[in-house]
Amino acid sequence: MEKYTIISCIFDVASRNPAGTKRTVHTYLSMFKYIQRSDIDVILFIDPYLVDQIEPRPGLTIIGMKLEDLPNYKFLSDLNGMGTLGNFTMGKEYSAVVSSKIYLMKCALEVSADKYDHYVWLDAGISHIGTLEYRQLRADLELHMHDKITLVQVNCINPKEMENLGDYLSKDRFKIAAGLMIVPKEEVLWFYDKLDTLYRNSITEFKRFINEEPIISVIKVMHPDKFRFLFSGFPMIRNLRYLTVETHVTINNMVACRRNNLNSTGYSILKYLLESMKHHQHSFNFEQICNILIEGQIISYYTDLELCKKLSMILIYLYRYNHNCRNILNRSVSMIKTNLRFLQLDLDKTEMNLKEMVESELLEYVWTVL
Repeated sequence: MEKYTIISCIFDVASRNPAGTKRTVHTYLSMFKYIQRSDIDVILFIDPYLVDQIEPRPGLTIIGMKLEDLPNYKFLSDLNGMGTLGNFTMGKEYSAVVSSKIYLMKCALEVSADKYDHYVWLDAGISHIGTLEYRQLRADLELHMHDKITLVQVNCINPKEMENLGDYLSKDRFKIAAGLMIVPKEEVLWFYDKLDTLYRNSITEFKRFINEEPIISVIKVMHPDKFRFLFSGFPMIRNLRYLTVETHVTINNMVACRRNNLNSTGYSILKYLLESMKHHQHSFNFEQICNILIEGQIISYYTDLELCKKLSMILIYLYRYNHNCRNILNRSVSMIKTNLRFLQLDLDKTEMNLKEMVESELLEYVWTVL
């Protein structure tokens, strides 16, 4: 069993700057109960005056820390002429907190010594976007514990968008959902150093508040071998094992990767989608399954030709023998036929052994539309 701890924080941003956050500290205290009541070790950093509002339990370490003592708060306080991020008026309090997640993870590493192999950042308010039963939460988190940093990718991360770094960082592009990050202990200091350096350099240069998520996406592009991804919308807790909610977000992510020739990432998303279709079929409708097959057939042509052939046979089968899928596939029939020719297959003429097809593992991926 993996040795790990959850890291989280609660700072009263609203009382310091009412325009700088969407929720009161009492909302965060209430939502944190999901983490507090788990059987997983937790290290919580919290405003000192709020410590008494957290119910102690074995495995829960509560560390009082003032927001004003965060290094990034002190850094931001020394700057003038700061702008905003997108349409959200982000003040120094909010920016200091969201940019300090890996700093707090570093602090947790220091106080816990060698007790843990992995450090899991979970936002205190994570429960508002979906939860799991605690045994399932533990088992699903452990799926993502390896020698890489695990991040949640919501939208396609295209390096070309970062050619003008100032413009890229000027908007919240929702590429990364930093409410969940899993970091091996050996990578905590590296990740902190990269994040802190790029954050401070970018703010100094571009004179605007920047949250942690676009900064992290830039680090991912600079150091791709350091990271692995969970592909999900913001309800990432419920998608740790299979994609179960907001399936359209991850399908759109794959499509964007294909259109931007990011086939390696697209292939990783495709494999996750296929496994989710196989094991959690009711999360996908006819339209989504057909879209996954069409886009996946293109991506896998460049990454996994054997899989490409399998997806092509599923497309042919559904086109011929499923009325609903045929209607959907007909919208893209010209493109499908063209793509099939690269494999010497024909949507109308390729011979198919129905008994073998029905008994094969291929149809497990499209069980819900049969």
